[in-house]
This record gives sequence, structure tokens and C-alpha cells, in this order.
Amino acid sequence: MLPTYCVSSLSPTVKIRNNGTEPLTSLTFLYMVNNGTPATHQWTGNLGFLETETIQLPSFNYSLANSNVLTVYTDGTNAVGDNYAKNDTIRHNFNASMQTGSTINLKH
Repeated sequence: MLPTYCVSSLSPTVKIRNNGTEPLTSLTFLYMVNNGTPATHQWTGNLGFLETETIQLPSFNYSLANSNVLTVYTDGTNAVGDNYAKNDTIRHNFNASMQTGSTINLKH
């Protein structure tokens, strides 16, 4: 059982790159922890071939477990779909951090 003061929200940062020959002008991000209800974010811009952009996704809440999986994937590339969907999903495993309400004294 986790203490009630463990953090159960996050705001992921993702880096996208256009590997296609057409400019990337829009996509929908879906992201979740532990297969929960996905949060969504609509991105618009104009990325040419091999251009990149870092995007801060809006914060969302989730149910924190001792072991967690953040999943971020895209959908609706340029409002029509992606010809190569194999590179549209990333997963990141993370554990709940130990937290304490005690004072820690550091000596050097």
C-alpha cells in the first residue's frame, strides 16, 4: 500500500520527429499510466522532413502503483493517419519513489 502523499499526476515531455516526406502539421497524443483512461492533446505545427520538436503534454492524474508504465502514442497524423505506425508508441517504466516526512540532515 502506498502512502497517500505520493504524487499521482505528471506532465510528460515528448520529442517528435517527422520521418515522412510530407510536412507534419497535426497529431493527436494519447497518454496514460498503467492502462488507465487516456488523456489527449492536440498538436499543430509545421515540421519538415527530419525536423524535431519537444512538446510538454498537459498534466493528468493517474492511480499510482509501486510499479508503473507510462504509455504515449499518436493518432490522426495530419488528420488522416500514419503510413508507418510502428514508431508511434513509447513506453516508460517507473517506480513509486520513497517519500518521507522526516528531516534529513546532510553533513559534508
